[in-house]
Amino acid sequence: MEDFGITQEDIKLIQDSFGKVCDTNCWELLYKKLFELDKEIPALFKGDMKDQQHRIMTMMKIVVEGLNHPEIIIPAIQKMGQRHIEYGVQEKYYSTFKSALMFALGQTLGTDFTPNVKKSWEKFYDLLASTMNEQ
Repeated sequence: MEDFGITQEDIKLIQDSFGKVCDTNCWELLYKKLFELDKEIPALFKGDMKDQQHRIMTMMKIVVEGLNHPEIIIPAIQKMGQRHIEYGVQEKYYSTFKSALMFALGQTLGTDFTPNVKKSWEKFYDLLASTMNEQ
């Protein structure tokens, strides 16, 4: 992943911290914050939010665990981006989602959300967002 600006140290920090938030209310906090930050976004979600929270956690788990195999996850992320376009997700929502994700991670990890962990997650999210937006 170093070709993408994510170092082995970043991967370790992301994977270790993800393990701490995987089965927590982090994903509920994320969507609550996301909907507070942009009142347009809730209209994009048609189904059960508990199901959506489970899906985002599952997707993040797959991507986080696959960080050492970009040849596998990059095409999957691109396909996910294509689906998000079909759902009506606009490019401007990605920065709002990033803010909500950083908030939720910070709330859930507490003191474990160190500046280095945050920086690694920001780089990771920026890679996700830019890959999803490649057309």
